[in-house]
Amino acid sequence: MRRIGMLFLSVFSVVLGTAQSSLAFSVAVFGDNSIDDFVNTQSGFSATLVTDAQLATAGFLDAFDAFIYTRDGASFGTGLSAPAAANVKSFVTGNVVLFMTDLADKIGAGAPQGEDPLANKALLNSLSFATKNGKGFIGEFNGAGFALSQNTSGFSGQSLELVPGTFTGLGNNITQPFNIVQSTHPVTAGLPNPWTSSGGQDFLASSTGVPSELIVAKGPAGAADQFPTIVASRSEPVPEPLTMSGTALAAGMGWLMKRKLTQSQKAKV
Repeated sequence: MRRIGMLFLSVFSVVLGTAQSSLAFSVAVFGDNSIDDFVNTQSGFSATLVTDAQLATAGFLDAFDAFIYTRDGASFGTGLSAPAAANVKSFVTGNVVLFMTDLADKIGAGAPQGEDPLANKALLNSLSFATKNGKGFIGEFNGAGFALSQNTSGFSGQSLELVPGTFTGLGNNITQPFNIVQSTHPVTAGLPNPWTSSGGQDFLASSTGVPSELIVAKGPAGAADQFPTIVASRSEPVPEPLTMSGTALAAGMGWLMKRKLTQSQKAKV
């Protein structure tokens, strides 16, 4: 019995170690700013900058758990080629988060407008949410606008069709403060309401037609158009596939139970 117990512990330790090593989520990032650097400082996540050519390659995104569409530095960003956009669209099977503002300007130690801990918190919340069910998507500024189902903004004409709504333009708008309308949403967990991000969030990816149930935060109260500033959709939970770790654990448990039953039967003879 002692040998069986020791063997069980050995099998369990191997399985547990394998499971723990797989807990880090791999995130592909299109757009080079402070976001990828910040993600790489966070335990449990790793970020890789990717190019349009890589995204246009079939199967390239398969190794990633989530995709972030943002922009280079302080630019207004660029669109994806048609093959890259198609691959991103088919990649996304899980939760989607859209920051319809210039959130990247406040994220991480290298943020161009100074680091805002609340912006960091919002991104971390979104990473956890986007990697919860299936392959997730986070869009920032132009990447958020492109994720809507229609695009009349004049920027690339691209529409990933991940969330209903029309992307109408990128421009200089006052988006302060963020008025959170879904206080229990995972993306806004731990954020004050209203949330004012010091010195940033003054540019907007304008939109119309986003369903109210998907709007997590809006622009200033009393504005003529309380435009969405954070949008998030939730997918249905995706059942976890039987992993190698699960297979090994099941096999080990089955073998041990069979061995114990055999020894018990022999003891009765």
